Amino acid sequence: MEPIGVASDVVSLETLPRWSSLPVPDYDKSRFKDTSTPTPFTCDPSINEKVVIWMGDLSLLDTTAIVVTTNETFTEKNRLVDRVNRRAGSKLLTECRNHLRGKLNIVEMFRMNVILFFVSLLNSVANRRYIIVYFSSLAEPDNMPEWLLMRRLYVCLSQKYRKNLAGLYVVHPTFWSKMVTWYQTTFNFAEIKDKVQLLGGVEYLYHFVDPQEIVVPNFVLDYDFKGHSLAARHVIFTVGPRYNVRYQTAAESALYSCYRNVLQLFREHNMSTLGLCTVHSARRGYPPAEGAHITLRTIRRFLEKYGATVETIVLCMEDTTIEAVYMKLMPLYFPRDDDETRHSATNLPADVGNEDGEPVVVDRQVRITGKPEYKGAVGECVHTCE
Repeated sequence: MEPIGVASDVVSLETLPRWSSLPVPDYDKSRFKDTSTPTPFTCDPSINEKVVIWMGDLSLLDTTAIVVTTNETFTEKNRLVDRVNRRAGSKLLTECRNHLRGKLNIVEMFRMNVILFFVSLLNSVANRRYIIVYFSSLAEPDNMPEWLLMRRLYVCLSQKYRKNLAGLYVVHPTFWSKMVTWYQTTFNFAEIKDKVQLLGGVEYLYHFVDPQEIVVPNFVLDYDFKGHSLAARHVIFTVGPRYNVRYQTAAESALYSCYRNVLQLFREHNMSTLGLCTVHSARRGYPPAEGAHITLRTIRRFLEKYGATVETIVLCMEDTTIEAVYMKLMPLYFPRDDDETRHSATNLPADVGNEDGEPVVVDRQVRITGKPEYKGAVGECVHTCE
């Protein structure tokens, strides 16, 4: 079902072929290295079925979020940005520019008077079964309630209040919210552990609560539809790096950071499907193949660690040349059978990054060695630290 206001030309993920379903080419086995040569990227069908290479309009893609490249002031003009802004409407650009002026700060929560007010409200419902819904939609590090204050609130609630608590629902939990909830319900509030539910969106809340019985604040509904009039619910902007061969290492590290930060946001906000544009671009001088290597290995490493929570990542191409580069390099990082795994081991570059895909600069690594040999000021005594 399409979100309200979304045009009928949206592209559903169900219509896009997964990487795992595309035909595997016939490789020249005589070019393979010795079969004992290991490859850091083995065949994993569960990962391959989560990845899509697609030539199309990212602004039409029906995903939880799409990633769009722009500049530091949201004034860059390119075809993708223009289409996204046109389809989303003026509110998206206004929101982005307001974000530059300072993040939204919510009034400090959970002071003692708020706690007392909260307890007083419970007096009217605690004599029958009730639920508590906590919206973490606009949570930021500077407005999150401290866990000690949450514990203090719980201690203030006598058995009278705890007994009839039917459920505690946390909507749009951040990574911090999830960690605190797990810790508190495991070690401090074990009696309500089974009553706590972490929900990624309002639609999941409606599985437990009748929509007619709860008034959801507008800012929560807006959070679920931050894509405005786009098919995607959220738009993640990132600034792609400029490439200069003299500063190649810096450009590679910057490109990796773009993808890492996007994927961290994707995970922290409990998103499941992502439409990803080509962050490296010819307009900024980035060679397509070099950028594709960093893109693919970063996504592969991310899926290896967090793939259980990811449904689909769509790599969206708008240029046939770029698409050809990605189709050529995909087998190196996402092999689909034994022959393609051997092809990967034979053709992967020497630098495939660390366990997260981050470029490794040997000259900048911190080295810890033993105490070097030296001659004492008097005599020929030489001290060596093993």
